[in-house]
Amino acid sequence: MSTTKTLIKNFYKIFRLGEPVYNIDKKELKLNYIKLLHMIHPNNSFYLSNNFYRLSEEITSELNGGFKLLNDDIQRGKYLLILKTNGDKNILSENLKYVYTTDMEVNNILKEIHFLDESIKLYMQNNNLFELKKLLLICEYNTKVLENKFEEIIKKNDRFYIARFYLLILEKCKKQVQIINNYITKL
Repeated sequence: MSTTKTLIKNFYKIFRLGEPVYNIDKKELKLNYIKLLHMIHPNNSFYLSNNFYRLSEEITSELNGGFKLLNDDIQRGKYLLILKTNGDKNILSENLKYVYTTDMEVNNILKEIHFLDESIKLYMQNNNLFELKKLLLICEYNTKVLENKFEEIIKKNDRFYIARFYLLILEKCKKQVQIINNYITKL
């Protein structure tokens, strides 16, 4: 019986971003992405044979996918977890009940997120712009804290199940920020 290991493309190396980390320089990512596209894009390969042209299309498609993945904070976090766990998909689907019940910090974050959800709804119903702006600051702060906690765990190469949890909560915080921003711009 042979086991085949899934090869995971390291877009950090492809885009010359250094070691895989959560906080990246998005300007550098975009610059390196554009440089690569100029070299390999099918529009610049029209004079090559059909085989090379198709290969150029495939590579461009992968570069586009890699750029979108690294440019999106949440997708980049999920990708980082896969990279750090060598493609162990169980880490992404692992039952997080243990984390909810044992980690006090996690429980406090969950309570605050729930409270913020309820407060956002209430202040939106009452058109309380002042309180919504205060909540926006809190949500943005929570997002920054969670990003740093996620980065810290990833750097330690340990407790990936908690990193996955932080990523889920980070996604929720970013949605809260987006909801408030959308509401404020409509007013």
